[in-house]
Amino acid sequence: MRSGILIIIYICLMLAACESAQLATVPPSPQPIQITIPPFLTPITNGVHACAEEHDQIAILLNTSSSFQQDIGAENLSIWWGETQDLGSYAIPIAQDELKIIIHPDNPNNMLSLEQIRAIFSGQVDNWSNISDYQTPIEIWLYPEGNDLGQMFNTELFAGSRFSTLAHIAPTSESMVTAIANNKGAIGFALRSWLEDNVTRVQIKTDTELNLQKPILAITTSEPQGGLRTLM
Repeated sequence: MRSGILIIIYICLMLAACESAQLATVPPSPQPIQITIPPFLTPITNGVHACAEEHDQIAILLNTSSSFQQDIGAENLSIWWGETQDLGSYAIPIAQDELKIIIHPDNPNNMLSLEQIRAIFSGQVDNWSNISDYQTPIEIWLYPEGNDLGQMFNTELFAGSRFSTLAHIAPTSESMVTAIANNKGAIGFALRSWLEDNVTRVQIKTDTELNLQKPILAITTSEPQGGLRTLM
């Protein structure tokens, strides 16, 4: 009789434990959000991750693409620098960045006119001594053909003219900055977020208004909802 009572008590405890397990709250799975970013905006990825870490309901999946992604999906996000074509997208400015012409720190030509810049990048001027006392051959650095940053530079500063065919090619913004820092006659360009004290930023003398500072945009196909809205 006593053993029967113990068995009944044991069964009741087991049922209660099962019921408690069923009632336990299961934490929701984080919402995956795919973020597409061009390689030249890589410096902002730390900020994106830091923002996502403040919201445990979001899981960030980063990938890079060298061109603006039109079909990004309602639950995904594309980050871009500068204006995009009117694609019916929903865009929020999240930061600012500026295109800067850069030279080696030993180069004293930290102020150039727009005409001098065009003459240099077209190859019409091949030595810094043609515009100053700095006796050093000019070494032009560009990005590969079709690179978005190069196209923006061409549009904003170069007026669609042809670059020198003798220019060196830097595949990335990081390699561009490294090349300029290691060559005393070098000149190139990159976004300000990539720059440190190993290169000198050139000021441009011009009466023309230049649009070199542009917003960094977080773009979706429609007004964001849920975790994506929280992130933006």
